[in-house]
Amino acid sequence: MKKPLYLRRMRRERINSKHSLFAIPGLLILIATVGGALLFNFYYSFTRWIGFGTPHWVGLRNYRYMFQNPDVRETALHAVLTIIPYSIIPTFLGCFLAAILFQYISPRFGEAIASRFRGIFYLPQIVPLAMTGVVWNWLLDSKTGLLNQYLHDHGAKWHIAWMEKPLATQLIFALILIWLQLGFTLLIFIAGLSRIDTNILEAAQIDGATWFTQFRLILIPLLRNEIAIVLLTTSISSLKIFAPVYWISHGGPNNATQVPSTYVFHQFYNGSNVGSAASIATVFALMVGVFTAALMKFQQRAHVVKI
Repeated sequence: MKKPLYLRRMRRERINSKHSLFAIPGLLILIATVGGALLFNFYYSFTRWIGFGTPHWVGLRNYRYMFQNPDVRETALHAVLTIIPYSIIPTFLGCFLAAILFQYISPRFGEAIASRFRGIFYLPQIVPLAMTGVVWNWLLDSKTGLLNQYLHDHGAKWHIAWMEKPLATQLIFALILIWLQLGFTLLIFIAGLSRIDTNILEAAQIDGATWFTQFRLILIPLLRNEIAIVLLTTSISSLKIFAPVYWISHGGPNNATQVPSTYVFHQFYNGSNVGSAASIATVFALMVGVFTAALMKFQQRAHVVKI
């Protein structure tokens, strides 16, 4: 005789609860490593310490200095502005390119050509950022860079300072960030497009809808979940960005591309000012946590309203 539904459900819940016990060791290790590091960082933020010797308690002095330091405010502003080239532009540009590959390139030129385009766009996600930084610096160096050498070989009498002026460096670095992040967003949207029923698009085409109308009124609403996820993950990543800044622009020139993570790194290792770096890291981690929670809450509310 078949058991009642509630008994089978209780049995599944007991089995799942037993399986969850296997996660306890990993969870304890995560709490010990991450939580321990956060606690030590929080303690050192109230001290004056150069990395060795005995830390000296200074109370809130590091926090007062941080809020009065214009360099810290400038790096925080850079982190917020990084959301534009590292999250917003790659998200909508990736959605647009994914639709082109899905609706135009693949049907007309074959899946093999579309796969090659996907591979080209995704390549920056595979190459290590250290190698990427070396290549871009090799290309853009004002004296020995490949681009200036090419211009010189073709008759140019000047050298362009690609990465030596603040505004030019910020614009070039923004373009590099878009190039780095585009492959990730493109891959997510192509996966989202693969679940869409093509009959909807064919019906719209029969009714006379242009490609852009289909993209604007059909594809974007159907991809709203993917858009929300990509915006959430890339926005959080942009606030925590470190490796592209460190390997490509080094935060320069004149702190033009400096962000809090690289500023903390330089304060800790180059300035030997561990207490000040710890206070900045503490406040910045709190800001990222609040921003992440707010974004997730907003996404959940938007999903409920649409349902």
